[in-house]
Amino acid sequence: HSLQWWGYVVAAGVLLGLLLAGVIAMQRATHTLSTPTHRLMRLVLNAIAYALALGLFGLIFATRVRSVVTASATMLIAGLLSTELYRNSTSSPARIWLYAGLTGLLMGQLTWALNYGAFSTTVGAALLLLAFYAATGIVQQHLWNRLTQRVMIEYIVVYLVGLAAIALFERAV
Repeated sequence: HSLQWWGYVVAAGVLLGLLLAGVIAMQRATHTLSTPTHRLMRLVLNAIAYALALGLFGLIFATRVRSVVTASATMLIAGLLSTELYRNSTSSPARIWLYAGLTGLLMGQLTWALNYGAFSTTVGAALLLLAFYAATGIVQQHLWNRLTQRVMIEYIVVYLVGLAAIALFERAV
């Protein structure tokens, strides 16, 4: 019986190792902008970062422990994931780390506020992901010197549509 459990543990370890190796290979390939598959790999890395953010935000929010713990954990996760999202800009590393830290701080404060609400884990994680997506997207556009009024309106519209979808989901459940 315990041998079967160890088989699952080994299989999960191998799968995670392969996923990590793939992510590292994609990060290495996207280090130079002239790579032929740069856009595709960047898109996959962004999708992995947002999926990881959703999963980790959900895990952290589900614990329902003190806000100092959940907000700090969310701040750390958001800050580290946003460095990956900001990595391909032409900005200096210090500026990228500054914006990643500010993004993490914003997400930590939002987690602190959400802990005072009676949200389900799904809704809390979705709200955190939506805010993380909007914040990182706006900062990315700023770092790429492409932040315009039209881009801001697009992010505001996406944010409002996301909030409406979350509210409809909450009401349906």
